[in-house]
Amino acid sequence: MPTRRATKRAQVQEHLEKVWSRPKEDAFPDLIAIDPGDRWTGVAFFKESEDGWECIDAQEFEPPQSFEDALAGLLMLDRSDGQPTTVVYEKWRLYADHAQEKTGSEFETSQHIGVIKYLVRIHNEHVQRHDAAEDQGKMMLCEQQGGQCADPNDRPKFINLVKQPADIKKPTRGILNKKKIKSIARPIAREYFNNRDHVVDAELHGWKYILDTLKGKAAP
Repeated sequence: MPTRRATKRAQVQEHLEKVWSRPKEDAFPDLIAIDPGDRWTGVAFFKESEDGWECIDAQEFEPPQSFEDALAGLLMLDRSDGQPTTVVYEKWRLYADHAQEKTGSEFETSQHIGVIKYLVRIHNEHVQRHDAAEDQGKMMLCEQQGGQCADPNDRPKFINLVKQPADIKKPTRGILNKKKIKSIARPIAREYFNNRDHVVDAELHGWKYILDTLKGKAAP
């Protein structure tokens, strides 16, 4: 008979499976790139193989808070299929020419980014507690039978959280064209999301970090 904890976890997981409709591929993402917004949030999923990196899928979340739920589940509830090691997001900034139109705004995009940063921070603090317990030859409660980390494959891994400015998109698009790297997100945006650019922008942020910071290459 399942414990109350296991039942609760199953209920939450069932909810998240409805929210997290993508990625569809079997390959679990190593990197997640995010274009946060106050109405829609675009997310692109990247996987690294021996041949290089590829964008395996993209999804738009409406409202953005649904992505917060999905990310929480990805980081905290079910890590057996893999874990992202990098989360890249577009940073938000209030520019002077937009200040007047934002009068009275609750700055939802900024709040949304704050939740993303908090979820990753809590995840990384959990990783650090595991490392400290291991150094001391101790076992954490979550590693005991029935716990979140009882399966060694569920041991959390540190996530590198990266913010990038919005103005990287145009030059990155030019670089991808030059390297003949086709967009996976663009046809998805056309088919599923009324051709909005959010998933495309997220994909650009992912490639920017992969090509520049990681010095990675695209899989053939």
